[in-house]
Amino acid sequence: MIAWLVLITAISLLMPSNKVFQTYLGLCACIIFSSLVGLRSFDSGTDTFTYVSYFNSMGENTLEFEPLFYYFTLFFATVSSSVTYIFSLSAIPIFLVFFAALSTKVKRPALIICLFISFVPGIDLITNGVRSGLSLSIGLFLVVMFAQHPIKRYVFNFVPIFFHYSLIMVFLADIGSKILSLR
Repeated sequence: MIAWLVLITAISLLMPSNKVFQTYLGLCACIIFSSLVGLRSFDSGTDTFTYVSYFNSMGENTLEFEPLFYYFTLFFATVSSSVTYIFSLSAIPIFLVFFAALSTKVKRPALIICLFISFVPGIDLITNGVRSGLSLSIGLFLVVMFAQHPIKRYVFNFVPIFFHYSLIMVFLADIGSKILSLR
């Protein structure tokens, strides 16, 4: 995993910032990292097994986690397997960060993906920080999409809070920066 991070980062930095090339490199990075992280063993990572157990207990109607995460898991329990579920929990945040980077016209989106995987959830923790990683990437995507519409941004940023309550702090920081006129 670390070798792939270093390789994609080096390619992104050493190649020209051609938009088409960098976009395809970012898309390849999304596919590679989603596969590496999402298709690894359920025994890797301390919480991955917990999420698989949670997935398998969907028939018991247990609401252990936040409501939208419960319905997200219920959807996957209805239509697919635990492998697809864990893969989606890894792939969705990576692709949302990629689309947010493209929306902000970042010149090297593959580099942003590498930084996200390295620093936000951690290389080995991306499936351990599942709910927070999912909520943060959804929140980031919504902030970028509604950057010019602060009222919509505040309204829609309640959605990721129901995937993981840690996004409440991000939401409060966003409102606080608006009140204090900080950029």
